[in-house]
Amino acid sequence: MIKIILISSILLLSNLDTFLKFISARIKISKRMKYNVVDENFIQKLNSGILNGLIPRKVLEQLAKEYKFSNLEKAIQKGENIQKSIQQDTNNDLTSKSFAQIWQTCETNGASLSPVLTKFNEQLQVEKELRQELESSLSGAKLSAIVLAFLPIIGVLLANFLGANSFNWIINSNVGKICLILGILLEILGVFWVKKIINNIEKYL
Repeated sequence: MIKIILISSILLLSNLDTFLKFISARIKISKRMKYNVVDENFIQKLNSGILNGLIPRKVLEQLAKEYKFSNLEKAIQKGENIQKSIQQDTNNDLTSKSFAQIWQTCETNGASLSPVLTKFNEQLQVEKELRQELESSLSGAKLSAIVLAFLPIIGVLLANFLGANSFNWIINSNVGKICLILGILLEILGVFWVKKIINNIEKYL
């Protein structure tokens, strides 16, 4: 029974991180497939069109077709308020909502869009760089967590190879069995704990 628990735990620890990464990637891909959002390229194309003397709503309509923003395209064609339509098309994405507010404020007050979009795009670039730095830092943290999770198992294996017969002590002695069960529980708890911390940070990426 103890051997089965040990083998199951090793398999769980070795595959848990890969499994969670796979699920996380599938969720992100699914979201990207379902919704497009206003990004740096969208803002840059819009601003370039305006600077070239094109009518802002015409440029926005072309981008709505390109990004498949059906509600936005209809709102532009009907001359309606675009703020709500952008939120519907982008599932209330924060950057998209910010862009919609900027557009509506400038259009309502007759202000020039180009300078505001330039500043907005610069801010998006800075945020993108910060996200990339944070993702890079998280990669190191994830690797460290995985290595630390496997250290007890590696330690037992090394002790066994050095002739300490640690497996026999763990499996056959009462103290060893207690240590094994507690170790497995703490390992699993630790993996989930670290994963939860990382997920909480990744929500802001």
